[in-house]
Amino acid sequence: VESGMKFFVAKVDVEKVQFVAQPDGSKRATLSPLRVHYDSDQFALPIRLGLINAPAGEGQGQGAQDLLVHILARNTRYQVANYPNVTIPTNLEVKDETRDHFGQFYVSLFDHTLGQNPKAVVTEYAWSASSCDPCPEPALTLEELVTLGVDVLPTYAGKFGPNAKVDESLQWSVPSDFVLTRLHARYDASSLGEDLVFAEAPAIAGGREFLQEDGKLEQGAVPQPGGSNNFQGRYIIRHPWTGAIACENPQRGVWGGPPEDRQGKPTPTLARRAAGVDRSASLGSFVTAESSKLLGVTMLDAPAADSGDGGGADDGADGAKDEEATKTEESAKTDAAPEPAADKAPQEKAD
Repeated sequence: VESGMKFFVAKVDVEKVQFVAQPDGSKRATLSPLRVHYDSDQFALPIRLGLINAPAGEGQGQGAQDLLVHILARNTRYQVANYPNVTIPTNLEVKDETRDHFGQFYVSLFDHTLGQNPKAVVTEYAWSASSCDPCPEPALTLEELVTLGVDVLPTYAGKFGPNAKVDESLQWSVPSDFVLTRLHARYDASSLGEDLVFAEAPAIAGGREFLQEDGKLEQGAVPQPGGSNNFQGRYIIRHPWTGAIACENPQRGVWGGPPEDRQGKPTPTLARRAAGVDRSASLGSFVTAESSKLLGVTMLDAPAADSGDGGGADDGADGAKDEEATKTEESAKTDAAPEPAADKAPQEKAD
């Protein structure tokens, strides 16, 4: 109040609330999205009031809250200015069994990352809004960007209106102007003392099947001075070639798409509703020996096939383009972005 903030109360009609079924059979209320926009000299998200409902527990206890912030901004990604920043480990190879426990794997990786970087805010995604690779679902369209607040940004406000016809060229040019950043914080009343303040950040890349000059797969976030943002959480299940090898000089470790006789195109597996996933599993049970060394954890036996995932894994697209936004003059915060994905496509080539 002292800083001039304004508050609003949304009245909910309980007769119209939609309850969405969860994988464990329970149902959870899902409220309709709200959209507001305002101008501010500071790009910040007030969170301290919410700490009342987050009793102290070192960020991992019963009172811990997960906050996902998605920022749409012109030609730049964002990070927090007043807390440590870290990127989620990416391009890790995981065991085949992990596909059935992907939610548990991802929360164990996320908790491990916070354990190594206390009070940090984790960047999980930073990519052009007009593209993706792989694509669990299509990239953001112009219509979705307008719903999320692009139509009130000063640069574009004059190009949209309730009855105005949109120039066809904008269908491609506007989405390519924006970078979508996904930030993930997990905290309780003991771990955060200030509201989140956001600042522009240099471009990064990571989570691609990209070999470096030494022939090794790109690891972590790589700076891209003056370049494009191409960073995502990507976790790979490798399928070594098991057929006959007839070539004269076979080369292992050269990966490509699935063989022609394999039916269907592999679908990325997504970690969904991760806040409610069982967090007791060990990270070392999901990753390969090489990835366990990169993470500094001990590799353990894979989880049992029938233990279930507790609601964290789902094949296919998440469809999480919630039409909710708060925005500043130069960017729009939205509750929409691709989820961390496990790429099941790489298959070892025979020659």
